[in-house]
This record gives sequence, C-alpha cells and structure tokens, in this order.
Amino acid sequence: MDWDLVQAAFMILVGYIALDVATHLTKQTFEDTGRRVFAVSTVFAISAYFLSILYAEVLSVFPQFDGLPLTAVQLVSLIIALYGGWVLYHKALEHSKLNLIAKVDVLEECARLLYESLKPLQSAIGAAQASVSELSSKMGKLGEVTGKLVNMVEVQGRDADEWTQALVSIIQQDELRESEFKKAMDQYSKWNEERVDVAKTIEEMIKGAERVLEEFAVFLDLVDEYSDSLGVGEHEGELAGGVDVQGQKGGQGAQTPPVEGRSPALITRGKLTREAGRANRDKGNRAQLQFAETILRSAGKKFECILKEGQPDFVFHGPSDNVVKAIGAFKALSLSEAGTKQRWIPRRKLLAELRTATKYGVPLILFVLNLANGRIWAKVLSVGELREFDGITTPLMLVENDPASEKICRETLDMALQLL
Repeated sequence: MDWDLVQAAFMILVGYIALDVATHLTKQTFEDTGRRVFAVSTVFAISAYFLSILYAEVLSVFPQFDGLPLTAVQLVSLIIALYGGWVLYHKALEHSKLNLIAKVDVLEECARLLYESLKPLQSAIGAAQASVSELSSKMGKLGEVTGKLVNMVEVQGRDADEWTQALVSIIQQDELRESEFKKAMDQYSKWNEERVDVAKTIEEMIKGAERVLEEFAVFLDLVDEYSDSLGVGEHEGELAGGVDVQGQKGGQGAQTPPVEGRSPALITRGKLTREAGRANRDKGNRAQLQFAETILRSAGKKFECILKEGQPDFVFHGPSDNVVKAIGAFKALSLSEAGTKQRWIPRRKLLAELRTATKYGVPLILFVLNLANGRIWAKVLSVGELREFDGITTPLMLVENDPASEKICRETLDMALQLL
C-alpha cells in the first residue's frame, strides 16, 4: 500500500472536515454537519483505499512513472474522490427532501379532501341549527299565543264545553278547506292530463298532415307520370302525340320519355302506383344532393339543401352572415331531341319556393337539370315577377346537340351563381 497516498488522503480529509465544520459552525447545524462529514468521509476513505491499490498495481507494472507526476495525479484523484463523495451526499439528501415533500403533499391533499368531504356535513349542521332556531322561535310564538288564550279563558270564564265546540268547529272548517283544496288539485291534475292529451293529438295531426302532403305530392308526380305515359304532358297539349312546341309532328306511336328522373318501367299497364312515385322522388332527391355537392359547394356557396316536402329545395345565405339572400328550386327532367324536348313547369310545382321567396323579399332561382345529357339551365325570377308567375317552359337549349346551346346553358348557371 502506498503510505504517501494514505497520508495525502488523510490530510485532504482532515482539511475538508475542518473547512466544513468552520463554514457551518455559525449556522447551528451540528447534526447536519456531522451527518454530512461522516457520509463524505466514508465515501472518500473507500475511494482512497481503492485508489491506493490501483496506483500500487500501476507502479508494480510501470515503475518508471514513480515520482512527481504520479504524486500530482494521485492528489487530483483524491480531490476528485472527495468531490464525488460530497456530490453523492447532496444528491441523496435532495432525493430524501423530494420524498419528504411528496409525503407532505399527500398529507395536504388528504386534509383538503377531508375538508371538502366535511363541507356538506357542516352545511347540513348549519341548516339544522337554523331549523332548530326557527322551530324555537315558532314554539316561543306558540307559547305566547297559548298564554294569551289561557288569559282569555280566565278573563271570559268560558267553560270546557264551549271551548270544545269552538275547537270542533275549527277542525271541521280545516277539514272542509282541505277537502276543497283536494278537489281543486284533482281538477288541476285532470286538466293537465287533458292538456297533455290535446298536445299529443295536435302533434299526431301535424304528423298526419305532413304525411298527407307527402302523399299528395307523390300523387301529383304520379299524375304527371301517367300523363306522359299517355302522351299528354300537363298544361302542354301541344306536345301530345309527339308534337313539339315548334309544331313539328313526330311519327305515330312515338314514345315520350320519362320526366323528372322517372323510369318508364315503374308505369305498368297505365296504372298509378305509390311505389313508382316514391322511386321517382328518391331519384330526384339524389340528383338534388349531387347538384348541391358538385356545383354549389364546389363554388363556395353558403346554403341549406332541404329534401322535405312543403319546403324550398335551397335557401341561400350571404357569405359572411346568416341573412337569406335567395331561394332555389331544383327540377331534374329527362329531355331529348328524339322524345320530349320541352316540359312545362307549373306554378304549383314551385309553391314552397315562391312562398318563401315572397316572405323574405328575395329572388327565386330555378335550376333545371337534363338527366339525359347533364346540362343545367338556370332562370332567375326577380321579386316583382314572383306574384305573377304562372309557370315556365324549359328551353330547347337543354336538348339541342350543339356547342352554342351548351355554352348558353353554362352562362345562365354562371350568372345565377354570381348573384349568390
């Protein structure tokens, strides 16, 4: 063992102890100082012992390193060992403090939870005390009333029979009032039940009216379908027998294509079927939803798309507010040059849109989609035209197979979108 290293380690340790005690003597922390000196000295002594063994082995292998350089390295190693012991002690002390703080936090949290749990009990005790105080006050008043009653009895000299009769009369009056109150409550309960029944009846009537309106709309669609199957469109006798609005007559037996997205397979032997009407309406609704997504929403328009019967197809709002800017109506028709070229759209087909546009004082925009070629034509009705509007005939540009007609249709749609 290298005794020089041991002596150096001893001197460094004594110097550390003296310095530590001297710096903490005025703070009256003898217990902490003793604990720190013991811990650091123990770690330092163990480190010095292993360093002495290490350097002895180094000298036995490399004797040429003996001398002043090795002594300097040993001193630096001892100082590092002492510093390491000091750092290790303070790390352990800091960890202990953190654990203590965590325990204190747990205790404080438990105390807080206990306080929160006792709050309702304290409130209940306070309410009970208030009730007891109020009861005591009432008992005092009752005692005063009883005293006055006794004094009255003594002064007036009434006998027990008279007081008994008076008490019986009071009890009977109380029973009568209770009976009347019970009757009134029974009457109110009965009235309330009747009111609930009336409300349910009104709600059922509203639902029934909605169903009737829906069935009536389906019936009107079926009438249009049936008229087309016979070759006569509604309000357009000039189209019967395959004659278009220009007066050109088609061949006999020319088939009139279905209108408003309806399939001819749904018309069987000239009979009106509810299934046909519902299928046609569903197909029109799908076309309306597709138009809303591919045209209106892609153009950045703010609108409501409504599929419910008796309400407008579209309600357009301003881009930065919720003010109604215009009302939209959508019709999906099947038009072709070989079959039905034009359709008459009567006022009754746009009643909901006309009524809403008139209510808000805004224009009505009619969008017509030709399912045969995908063309869309738009017509803007100003506020002044709404009241006098009877109906409109779709233009031939929806079926004419030339670029000019397609361009005009596109321009009408662009103008309508710019208005929105």
